[in-house]
Amino acid sequence: MFRPICTRTSIAAILALPAALAQSSLSIALGTTAPSGSSDYLDPSFAGFGIEPSNLFSFTGGDDYVNHFSVQLLQNLADYSGAPPHIRLGGNTQDYMVWNSTKTELRWAPNKNSQAQGAIAADSMIIGPGYFTALDRFPKDTPVTFGLNMAYMDDDWADHIVALAQGAVDGIKKTKLYSFEVGNEPDLWLQNSFRTGAWTGKTYTEQFLDRCEQVCERVLTPAGLPCAFFEPPATASTIGTTFEISQLVSDGIMEGRNGDNYMTVWNQHDYFYCTLPCMMRHPPLANPLQSSASPRHHSRSTTSWTWIRQTHNSPTGRSRSASLSRRACPTSCAR
Repeated sequence: MFRPICTRTSIAAILALPAALAQSSLSIALGTTAPSGSSDYLDPSFAGFGIEPSNLFSFTGGDDYVNHFSVQLLQNLADYSGAPPHIRLGGNTQDYMVWNSTKTELRWAPNKNSQAQGAIAADSMIIGPGYFTALDRFPKDTPVTFGLNMAYMDDDWADHIVALAQGAVDGIKKTKLYSFEVGNEPDLWLQNSFRTGAWTGKTYTEQFLDRCEQVCERVLTPAGLPCAFFEPPATASTIGTTFEISQLVSDGIMEGRNGDNYMTVWNQHDYFYCTLPCMMRHPPLANPLQSSASPRHHSRSTTSWTWIRQTHNSPTGRSRSASLSRRACPTSCAR
């Protein structure tokens, strides 16, 4: 029950509070230079987002409407930080997409003549210039990493990936094309039937470089863009495969072709999973980096990034660092 303050002692204490706060206040002066051991300055676009390619129009709107809510949220972040957030437009569905220059509507279409391999075929989605018209609804100069289809492997694979890359170079006008990501999570491609037989990090490296070479020679160089424009490997797992960063370096992924270096930054997935019911029962999981659920995994992953940065002076970036789900809590975390 509410009880009013009515004693002289209480009133005197309240009156004395401002003076007490003033006497205990702190004065902080920041130095003009960063102290030893500090990290580099964070790019103002650091607080970025990943968007699954098939879902772009959920954020931009379609032919007859604009999603002002999403667009304004991105603009608010740009106004606050000084630059728009970096957008990774990539994921599973980038490896389903093929280009059709006549498709100007702001939506993708299923490919009725799909013939490529894969549990979900590597040519099952069609996009065209309307895709990038929608993307350009985002704030001006939003940096975009665009995912290219590497899974497609029919005889005309080179023409397909070149057409998609050329569409991005020509179609992205208001936002800013920052880099290409070639293929998504190739370490899972035996499971989803994108590849069969012997499929290792070394084989992936050769096919990755094949595609970078085609895009470099036929798209980037004619456009006056550098060939160091690509991001590998965006794998689902960081350990226990032949796709670890150090292994791919040994396989020659950083050497490029014909004197051209294709890499600009490493793109590595590092998943944390937690369902909402689980998180409510285990508050530390609200911040997955503080969780001790898999310290060895994250320590080894971080060691790989540190090694590649120190040894090869190549920047690294995470995408898909955390995944939060509303699915039912599994038995293991219901306790």
